This record gives sequence, C-alpha cells and structure tokens, in this order.
Amino acid sequence: MEYKPSSNYGEITDIVETPYGNLTVKIKYDKSPLHPRVDWDPAGTMICWHSNYRLGDKEESKKYEDSDDLFRSISGVNDDKEYTTTELLELAKEKAYILPLFLYDHSGITMSTGSFSCQWDSGQVGWIFIMKDNKELKSWTEPWLKGRSIEEAAYGLMKGEVKHYDDFITGNVFGYSVKDDDGDYGESEWSYFGNHNESGIVDEIQSHINNFIEEKQAAEKEAAEAECLLMYSERV
Repeated sequence: MEYKPSSNYGEITDIVETPYGNLTVKIKYDKSPLHPRVDWDPAGTMICWHSNYRLGDKEESKKYEDSDDLFRSISGVNDDKEYTTTELLELAKEKAYILPLFLYDHSGITMSTGSFSCQWDSGQVGWIFIMKDNKELKSWTEPWLKGRSIEEAAYGLMKGEVKHYDDFITGNVFGYSVKDDDGDYGESEWSYFGNHNESGIVDEIQSHINNFIEEKQAAEKEAAEAECLLMYSERV
C-alpha cells in the first residue's frame, strides 16, 4: 500500500484506508525545528554580513570584516601588497572550495548560491567554503561522490547545506503524525527540511503505515492460532 501525499507543499491531512481501519496522516509546519548551522555538524563554513539579519555561522562571521579579510585568512596572505578582491578570491580558491551567498529580502528572506533576478531586493551577503586540506573532506563527500570528483562533490555538498539553511529561514520545515481511529497506534517526528517528496518525510510515513499493517496482521495471526489451540484443547 503506497502512500502518496495529497500535496508536496505545506500542511496537509490525509486519510489512508487500510484493511484494518483508517489512518490519519498529518503533515504540519515545525515551529521549533533543528537549526542546521547549530544542531547539525555542517561541512562548510558560512560567513555572512548583513545590517538587519544575523545569518550563517554567526560566531565565525564576527571574525571577518569583509570579503577581503576572509580571503586573506583562507589563502594565508599576510603581506602588505595591495590586492583586489578578485585577486584575493583567486588566491583563496587555491586553498578552499568557495561559493557566494545571495539573499532576497522581500516579505521574508530566502538564500541561494546563485543570484536572484531582482536587483532591488537582493544582493550578495557572504560566502560558504570548505578548506581543501581538511582531513575529513573525503568522509564528508563520500555520499555525494558517485563518480564525481572531490571538487564536484564538495560544491554539491555546500549547495545542499545552503538549501537546508534556506528551508530553515523560510520556514519550509515540517513534522508528521500517523494515528489510527481507535487511538491505539500513533507515531510522530519533526524537522524534515524541504518539500515532502524530497525531505524523506513520505518514506518515514510509509514505514509507519507498513508497520501498522504488519502489527495488525501479526495480531490477527496470533489470534487465529490461539483460537485453533483452544478448539484443539476442547476436543482433547
């Protein structure tokens, strides 16, 4: 029995019919989600500057005044020579994988590694990077490799982290509950980031539906065996 949500977005309530009664599935916004930059162990370092918002890795961001300062730190350049920001970025790229961060601010905020089309309400707010000499880089990127280079995997990883952070700041985080009509069965879990068909929430709901059916089948079998045993004992 395959569960397909009635919508891939927002809050929903679905009734799932099973041979053992209905299950009510609810997907709701998570009002207290895990913070992907604090509660998780991100691979990238997210440095942001903004006059109205504290974004990214807040404590790390305090260490750098601007992009030039960040690039000097990454590259290890500490001489008195005058460099342009572009030159410093190229030097930093020799030591780290780096992506820009852009923010769109209009009736809410959203972040991306690519620029937004509206120039009035958007602009670059920082950078996300992973040092190339980090000893854990290979283990970080292993799930993303799949025939790709370490560089390609690192960029994919950072884009994924920015997507999770964007889901967090836009409120696109959910939880679910699965309950039967009798109140005998109930499961719930929270902090699923992104749209339902991409976050893993549908797979988890499906596993609980399967578990409910399997429990009912097991109970049915146990009851049948007990009845047979009773009938046999009465005959003896």
